[in-house]
Amino acid sequence: MVWDVPIDQLDLSPENRQRVEELFFFDRLPFVDCVVYLATPHRGSPLASRPVGRIASRLIDLPNQSRAWLKEIGDKNQQHAKIRLDEQSFNSTSDLRPDSPPIRALGQLEKPAGVSFHNYAGNIEPPDREGSDGVVPLESAAIDWADTQMVVPAKHTEIHSDPDVIRSVKEVLREQAKKLGQSSGMAVSSRSRMPEMGSEVSSQ
Repeated sequence: MVWDVPIDQLDLSPENRQRVEELFFFDRLPFVDCVVYLATPHRGSPLASRPVGRIASRLIDLPNQSRAWLKEIGDKNQQHAKIRLDEQSFNSTSDLRPDSPPIRALGQLEKPAGVSFHNYAGNIEPPDREGSDGVVPLESAAIDWADTQMVVPAKHTEIHSDPDVIRSVKEVLREQAKKLGQSSGMAVSSRSRMPEMGSEVSSQ
């Protein structure tokens, strides 16, 4: 996503190499086997490219130390750079542009085996429009590889409180509780209270 050569061919100090590895290389967390998305901009949001998004991006200010090592890495490896590595072009707002490198890179990842995905999107536009929850276009919020896909007539900030979404997510969590109970030898009924996450994790 960032450079056209492997990390071993970059000019990096040991400290900066560790930072790069922590920032750009990820290992799957083996205990995650269920993911629920609510109004998620899988393919970005046009708002990030509009004036309000550009203004928000300029307001983001990284700590001086982070700014310094980003600049050092970028300056020493300009000949291999595919994108600018600074706080204006690489932050949580600009990364939501539909054409941003992180969005494109995430779109190329394969769905991991053994993980169920449940996706909930909103659409408040009439049938003759492409669809949107007011913030995220439906074409960005919807994914064709989800195990559960639900589109509800709700705004971006209201999807989490939609009754149909709540019922569906409760069912997903109930099924996860059953799996957790079976793997740990506990019996979980459909009427039983969900275990507290902290206590469940600590007991394992």
